[in-house]
Amino acid sequence: MSDVFISYSRLDKDFVGKLREALIAQAQEVWIDWESIPPSQAWWSEIQKGIARANNVVVVLSPSSMASPICQMEIEYARQLKKRIIPVLHIDYDRETCLVSITKRLAKKEETSTREIWGNRQPHDLFDANDAELKHINYFFFKAEDDFSARFANLFRIIRTDYAHTERHTTLELRALEWDRRGRDASFLLIENELKEAQDWLAAAPGKDPAPTDLHTAYIKASDKRTRQLRTIRRASVIGSAIAVVAIVVAVGASIIGARGVGEANAAGTQVAAANATLTNIPPTLNAAETQIADSEARNEALRLAALSNEVFDTNRETAALLAVRSVNAAQTVAGDLALQATYPLLDFRRFEGHSDSVYSAVFSPDGLRILTASADGSARLWNAATGAEVMRLDGHSDSVYSAVFSPDGLRILTASADGSARLWNAATGAEVMRLDGHTDEVLSAVFSPDGLRILTGGGDETARLWDATGGAEIRRFEGHIDRVWSAVFSQDGRFILTAGDNTARLWDATGGAEVRRFEGHTSIVWSAIFSPDGRFILTASGDGSARLWDAATAAEVRRFQGHITDTNRAVFSPDGRFILTAGADDTARLWDAATAAEVRRFQGHSMGVLSAVFSPDGRFILTAGDNTARLWDVNMAAEVRRFEGHTDNVRSAVFSPDGRFVLTASHDRTARLWDAATAAEVRRFEGHTSSVGSAVFSPDAATILTASADGTARLWDAATGAEVRRFERHTSGVWSAVFSPDGRSILTASEDASARLVRDLTDDERRQYNVTDTEPTCPHLANRDVAPHTLRPVLTWTPFPTPTIPVWTPLAITPTVDLTQLTATVTVTPSPWPTQTPGPTATATPTLVPVTLAITPFPTPTIPVWTPIASPTESDTPTITPTP
Repeated sequence: MSDVFISYSRLDKDFVGKLREALIAQAQEVWIDWESIPPSQAWWSEIQKGIARANNVVVVLSPSSMASPICQMEIEYARQLKKRIIPVLHIDYDRETCLVSITKRLAKKEETSTREIWGNRQPHDLFDANDAELKHINYFFFKAEDDFSARFANLFRIIRTDYAHTERHTTLELRALEWDRRGRDASFLLIENELKEAQDWLAAAPGKDPAPTDLHTAYIKASDKRTRQLRTIRRASVIGSAIAVVAIVVAVGASIIGARGVGEANAAGTQVAAANATLTNIPPTLNAAETQIADSEARNEALRLAALSNEVFDTNRETAALLAVRSVNAAQTVAGDLALQATYPLLDFRRFEGHSDSVYSAVFSPDGLRILTASADGSARLWNAATGAEVMRLDGHSDSVYSAVFSPDGLRILTASADGSARLWNAATGAEVMRLDGHTDEVLSAVFSPDGLRILTGGGDETARLWDATGGAEIRRFEGHIDRVWSAVFSQDGRFILTAGDNTARLWDATGGAEVRRFEGHTSIVWSAIFSPDGRFILTASGDGSARLWDAATAAEVRRFQGHITDTNRAVFSPDGRFILTAGADDTARLWDAATAAEVRRFQGHSMGVLSAVFSPDGRFILTAGDNTARLWDVNMAAEVRRFEGHTDNVRSAVFSPDGRFVLTASHDRTARLWDAATAAEVRRFEGHTSSVGSAVFSPDAATILTASADGTARLWDAATGAEVRRFERHTSGVWSAVFSPDGRSILTASEDASARLVRDLTDDERRQYNVTDTEPTCPHLANRDVAPHTLRPVLTWTPFPTPTIPVWTPLAITPTVDLTQLTATVTVTPSPWPTQTPGPTATATPTLVPVTLAITPFPTPTIPVWTPIASPTESDTPTITPTP
């Protein structure tokens, strides 16, 4: 769904481009057909979708737009949907001239496709109908001579007026259109809270713009009718159960009364016993009756979901499988079991296959609805995350595509390739918007500026280049490096560019292109360069064994962190910016005081190079990985607080859990392991991979762990039990990465087998559509089918460990002092330019620079209390039953 659809003529592109950028700057999602694509039925269908999904339709009025058959049809379609139309009069137009132009345009030989879309419309009828509607709305005047900022502010106010009503109008319209397109299938109707919200919106709509359409009204009425039917069915089911109970009571009572009437009490007792033996026992208490009703509700829900699974089996088998899982989770029924047996083999992946070589990267679009992949086969591809279908192929590169990323607004795609070019693509159509040619060697990186208006590339040709993301022109070329530009990044405000290559890092003015600063001094390749959190300093890491801090304003080397005897693999700031952490190939990690360059701590103990070093979330500890261990160090003491030993081969990565209580490692020894950060005890071992585990990550809620391996599988594990929950084994070669979506309900993998794959849960739209009202995930905790349906599992008892108390550091007080008494004054004589005047002395004070004295308050050596070990998880005496589908 977008905020604004812009209908315009390409002859007004300059004004419209400025308007579009202003809207984007206000965080508005803008749908605009920005490319010169010949009209076709498929193209017109996309235009209609764009209008339907927009909350506002801005029509830029000019002689050229009103003379355009396509613009006229866009206005007509927006009117039919009763969209909020905002007519922006940019240039006055004349009716007769426009009608003549429309007629001539449709008569041209090359306009065959336009005529097909136009159909039997009459130019004057459509023009007059549209014109009357636009005049009724009242024009918003926005002429070329107007002050753009002032007029845009007023226009933006109109766009945001009564936004909630407009947004709901669009949302319900999209649902209603889909319902109508699917033959008014009842499964697409609104239910429960959604229906109530829609009814409230419809009741409050009279007098508001845009007004509800007839389809809106029909859709809400049909939803209300179906909801009443479902409630009736459910009520009948519950009443039926109650009637059965009452029938038992009546039958038994009648038997007794009848027996007494004829004096046959013994026969009555026999009848009661027989009734009890053959009929359901009467619930002895009200609680039991309520339980029976609740069980009946759960059974009804299970049957409903099983029926839905069968209903969508032919059109969306993965959704059918997910519905079957929910059916079995709701209650055990024969229908649910059959549905799960039929669909479980289909509960696999959205498979993004089509690449013919390794997939280097796979990323979600900003809205999570699409997947973007980049491959060594020279292409990038966009996929529908819900269906697995290839939406479009971005072909054009003649060599490997190293990366593919979305623009900040998600409307464009940027690729970087070994063929020496970067390319920009329309994310909606797949059309190549522009080609950024100029590099004479491979493009190693390509990124958008923070505002999305510029593109920065770094190349093997020793240059970085800045491009206009709208027109494709090369704005600036940053030349000076004498080796590959390994990294190129924007400053946070987008005003400067920082590059790393050869033995230097360089800061460039993004506007003028001048080399503002050159950070020279390293004697080997500079692998990385980053800005400090406040943007005032630059931190570099080099193969000469040092990291260096530079003043961004003067290029002066402020600090040199020299100590590693081989490559400095990594250099990062502490969370508060006061310290620098480096990881070296000399088997050490080191902490440096950013203010003095003193080596504050050395973390020494690994027997091989330190591959990674990270701060804990609170900045109090450091976690390193190298040799066969991961190690936790106290920042204050440089003491090895914990050693996580057990792996039998190199530890490739080590990360903290979100709360910092646990450490997760991945190793060449084919395992991932979970450790207690307080005791270094191995809490869980995730075994099963048959080759090196390249990565291991926590889900957003830390309940599950996801691993990726060179054995061609990704696996999902229960963090609490260590059980393998799911195995994703359809890749035929190594899985290089596996990540969770932000909401933790989908998993995306990328492999050298030329494919990416997505394991997903029910989407929010599907949950609304199928009336799944809880928030529990369906797929991530789905157990393997070979596990028996009701397995006894012990309850794990966790003993919490105390949070250690670490003394607060005394800040380093750096106080420059200047002796003001040493300032001297010098008298100078300035000649007067007028000969008739007598020259007079002019006194000026010239301060004498006095060396600055730094008064440094050292911090005390803190002590840390002994950590209290915690007990390992123990099994309780009383097992509980955990249903496993």
